[in-house]
Amino acid sequence: VSLLCEDTIAPGPVTTAAVGIDAGLDHLVTLSTGEKVANPRHERADRLRLARAQRELARKDKGSANRAKARLTVARVHARITDR
Repeated sequence: VSLLCEDTIAPGPVTTAAVGIDAGLDHLVTLSTGEKVANPRHERADRLRLARAQRELARKDKGSANRAKARLTVARVHARITDR
């Protein structure tokens, strides 16, 4: 499939306001305006999910179809962590 589109993007409005951003540990982002964006803390749940998937993989017999499925599950969890 080949798709060709001709579309012009209108420029956004000009602004003179500037905001500084600081990445931190307690808050994901702190802005110079004083606003703080909370850290979603995805890592904790993902760490538990990964540990469980790896435990289940370790219990499977080598060469079995269920081990192959468990390997895919572990790979999916790793991919999810990487994507975040």
